[in-house]
Amino acid sequence: MSVCGYRVGGALPTNAQTYVTRRADSLLFEQALTGQFCYVLSSRQMGKSSLQVRTIQKLREHGVACGVVDLLQICSQEIQQEQWYAAIAHHLTRNFEFRRGFKLAQYWQTARQRFTPDKVLFHFLLHVLLPRVQGNVVLFVDEIDSVLGLNFGVEDFFGLIRACYKLRAQNPVLERLSWVLLGVAQPENLTTQQHLNPFQFGQPIQLTGFRLDECDVLREGLRGRADRPKQVLEAILSWTGGQPFLTQKLCDLVVKRPQPVAAGQEKAMVQALVERHILTNWENQDTPEHLSPMRDRLLMSRQRSQLLQLYSQMWRYREIPADQSAQQQELCLSGLAQQQRLGDRYGGPVLQVSNQIYRQVFNGAWLRTQGVDLAQVRPPCPPVASDTLEQDAQLLYDHLVNCVRQDPPYEIIERFRSLFINCVGYRDRTIELALRRIVKACPSQETFNTILNRCCYIVVNYWRRQPTNRRMSRDLLDLFDYQSQWDWSGIDFNSRIHRLVQQFTRSQEYLALQNLFVEPEPDGSDRPHATPMANHAYRYPFLYSNYFLHANSPKEHVDEIERQQTERKWQMQRDLRRYAQALSRQQQRNPDNLLKHLDQIEVNPTLLTNEELYWVLKCFVGKDPEQNYTTKDLARRLIWRTAKFKQYRDFKRSLYDYLTASVEARDYLLPQQLPYVREKFQQRLLHYLETIYADHDGTALNDTLLKQTCLKLLNFLVETPDDPQGHFQFVDLISNCNPLLLTETVMKVMLLSSHTKPVFEQRLAKVFQHYDSPILGSSDWLLPFFENVSVGLTVNFSGMDFSDLNLRL
Repeated sequence: MSVCGYRVGGALPTNAQTYVTRRADSLLFEQALTGQFCYVLSSRQMGKSSLQVRTIQKLREHGVACGVVDLLQICSQEIQQEQWYAAIAHHLTRNFEFRRGFKLAQYWQTARQRFTPDKVLFHFLLHVLLPRVQGNVVLFVDEIDSVLGLNFGVEDFFGLIRACYKLRAQNPVLERLSWVLLGVAQPENLTTQQHLNPFQFGQPIQLTGFRLDECDVLREGLRGRADRPKQVLEAILSWTGGQPFLTQKLCDLVVKRPQPVAAGQEKAMVQALVERHILTNWENQDTPEHLSPMRDRLLMSRQRSQLLQLYSQMWRYREIPADQSAQQQELCLSGLAQQQRLGDRYGGPVLQVSNQIYRQVFNGAWLRTQGVDLAQVRPPCPPVASDTLEQDAQLLYDHLVNCVRQDPPYEIIERFRSLFINCVGYRDRTIELALRRIVKACPSQETFNTILNRCCYIVVNYWRRQPTNRRMSRDLLDLFDYQSQWDWSGIDFNSRIHRLVQQFTRSQEYLALQNLFVEPEPDGSDRPHATPMANHAYRYPFLYSNYFLHANSPKEHVDEIERQQTERKWQMQRDLRRYAQALSRQQQRNPDNLLKHLDQIEVNPTLLTNEELYWVLKCFVGKDPEQNYTTKDLARRLIWRTAKFKQYRDFKRSLYDYLTASVEARDYLLPQQLPYVREKFQQRLLHYLETIYADHDGTALNDTLLKQTCLKLLNFLVETPDDPQGHFQFVDLISNCNPLLLTETVMKVMLLSSHTKPVFEQRLAKVFQHYDSPILGSSDWLLPFFENVSVGLTVNFSGMDFSDLNLRL
């Protein structure tokens, strides 16, 4: 490792200063924390091991017990099936340190008289591991592709993982156990039997290259070695495409140069480093190995000729349409290719060479040495649609992709006006006729919504990446708003397409377009026909799944909403982290007068004032001055103590103390609010806790009772308008007290049982939908609560680390 912390190969330690946090960090942490099955299957040296190390650290900070099974240490051609399963159990006994008093060999021998090896392992997990380990358990299985080299099948192992989830309803203790698989493989290569396949319901975690806005830590390491560190990093990423191994390697080479990089020399200097240390005679200086394994995987594959054909097409024509074929997935697993959502030639997903370094190493000359005649390589054929409707829709998509890359935004808007509003005189007669055939053949409103929705997404997605064009999305969608006000009752083509467009403006897809891509104007003016609440829906990714989607949402719409959700979560995490760091620096400069200097801090990523945001961060990150505990620390301590409660009533007393600890000392509460807190909120909470499962007061606490108690508390704190009396209490608490008190209490509940988080998000979506109505008037009183929740979820349930923000409660 270099003096600046850049690491070339291998997992980065938990304290590595150059670890780049990506969207995958947040997604894996959140999914694992809530007990979902996750798998991280990607090419080599994309940061899987480092991601695993960091995720385990974060989970343990939340009181989750983690175990790691490295299959590379187990799998060999000589090992037998029973030994393999027993070795996994042995690794877990070492991970969780309960070998004393437990004899695995004796247990295994006895259990084998009744069960097959996979059933013995399942029995071990259910009756040995879970009873001995407190709280939730996440098992990480690394190098899962190692099973492909075994001399026996392991379909039953994947069936075991599936059973751990499918049997939760019958055996609730299994809700405490979840799995994460990591490796270099395709799911369909690991298991082919559908009834044993856990990947059908699992959450894939996509590892992408580093983006410039994610690389602050890498840029910091270049300070002092370059006049303009950002420009150096931009030059590095232009060569590596953000590939983690190569990016760290080039950063390391930069800081080891004897002379700093002068301003204006960034591109030339990085190019010289790439040519000298990577491209020239690359096979002899590929240390640690990176390029050689990629070459070998391609050339030693049984599909060598097909892979070379695909790669040569991709290399020569810059991209090929993505079709999820086994050969294309293998190219991605090798690392040579990566998928992009839109290409330059095709109106859909494409595969491109991952970065410029790979293009230069595995170039035309290299292809010719492998027997490829580039003169005979033809461009790939576009995907063949199954019927005329799909063909015409694809023609429309491809046309818009080309237009949005070439034409200025105002011309794109005029194209949409001509196609969908005026319905005549479009400059490309072929496209106009294709749209007419679509409208004539369209079997349903839902089908038309899907087609028009994708047309809009192609444009606004592209504009979204161009800051100067983002506001044009408003003008584009305003076309449909204006048209929808007219009566179109005729039977001609114009009337039919106008009716379809009119219904589209009332669909969930259009609502998502409005709320996700069209932000309110800086002067505060709203979108036409949009309620004040709807103007802010895009800000809250925890609403997306329940607010923008419905049971019949098409898969393409679901995928886009999930992508937007991940993007928005990451943006909030990154921006809040930067704000917190600025707050920490300001605190060091002005430890006694911080509140007076808050206006000097960077842009606030919330709708709260700087002082309000300070109180929220202090609430969730701050430490108790007496015990030096954060809110998460207190939750973890209570979870650790659950096994010591002999009676449920004792737990409820401690739970009340935990939920109300130091509340009256909170700086964010005004003196006039304290009587309400004492006489109403705390008294109601105490009474409610006393009545929860009172018939179990004399029994011992168990995991199911803990989960159900937390769900009951959620009912008490955040009731939807479906229950008017309960919802009145929710409104009363926000109106008569600081909404941060409610937010803090809810977060404390969710930290005890992460299973309540999806329920909480569903309830918030219902509340948001209820007040998203012009009939109810202004709902400004509710927005601070949603902003507090946004910060609370980011601090407590994301992979971003805020522990270095030294605030005192």
